[in-house]
Amino acid sequence: MTVTAAEPSIQPSLATTSDALVEAVASLLTARDRTEVWTAIANRIATLVDIDEFALHELIEGRDRRVLVHDRRIAGPARTLVVPLDASGRTLGAIELRRRADRQPFLPSEHETVQAFARLAALALLQDARRDALEQRARCDWLTGLYNAGHCHAVLTELCDHERRFALVLLDCDDLKLINDEHGHRTGDETLRLVGHTLRRLLRADDLAFRLGGDEFVVLLCEGTRATAERLTQRIERELVRASSRHGLGVRLSSGFALAPEHGRTAAELMHKADIALYESKRLRKRGAERLPVLEASS
Repeated sequence: MTVTAAEPSIQPSLATTSDALVEAVASLLTARDRTEVWTAIANRIATLVDIDEFALHELIEGRDRRVLVHDRRIAGPARTLVVPLDASGRTLGAIELRRRADRQPFLPSEHETVQAFARLAALALLQDARRDALEQRARCDWLTGLYNAGHCHAVLTELCDHERRFALVLLDCDDLKLINDEHGHRTGDETLRLVGHTLRRLLRADDLAFRLGGDEFVVLLCEGTRATAERLTQRIERELVRASSRHGLGVRLSSGFALAPEHGRTAAELMHKADIALYESKRLRKRGAERLPVLEASS
């Protein structure tokens, strides 16, 4: 994340400090995402306190990451004021302010001003983090942790609208109903989780996996080709057979894939073509094929 900040300026008079704080808080309230919150902090902190340098720190999973450093390269010792960004019992980061050692120390009133601003800045950061978490939850399938059908449709539509090349792989977990009947729905759910875990582990960083519902899954291979779709699908099934056999289950997948734009230019066309290939795969398995070919949609 790149944040830009205004140049530090001379501290306003005491008569205007409260007005500067109100304006600073207003900039936080209008921020629409995490980057804008950090930008507002960076742009406003120097209007509240006279400083030579400052740094903003973000705490992510216990690790400190500097979001921005405005550094005039103070030579030698410096006077430092560090105010944490705390909200709801969590430390989200810190504001670090510095003055040259030959200047006056930070006054208690300055500390109080920065603390007041930091409390509200932390609340803005926490609100954005919660909003991100809710949006992520709305996009995800509760059982497998993969993206859900709604997000699949949104991503597919965006890829097609931008005429991107990709492979759509449709996967179906064979005999899930039989697993549910013989071992119970809890085992069936664990089977679906195993599929989700296998997909997440084997996919490349730019590829995406979704659970459409039931025992159907979709994988989108960015810049995917016929060869990559075939290799990945075969590897997924090998890994799934190996992993499920440790639990006494013989989980197998049927699959079919379609390429954009060769087999379609819309989400509906591509899903339809991949679905036809998938059901041909299932038909071959029912006829007794032990190892299925990876079936491509017909043009």
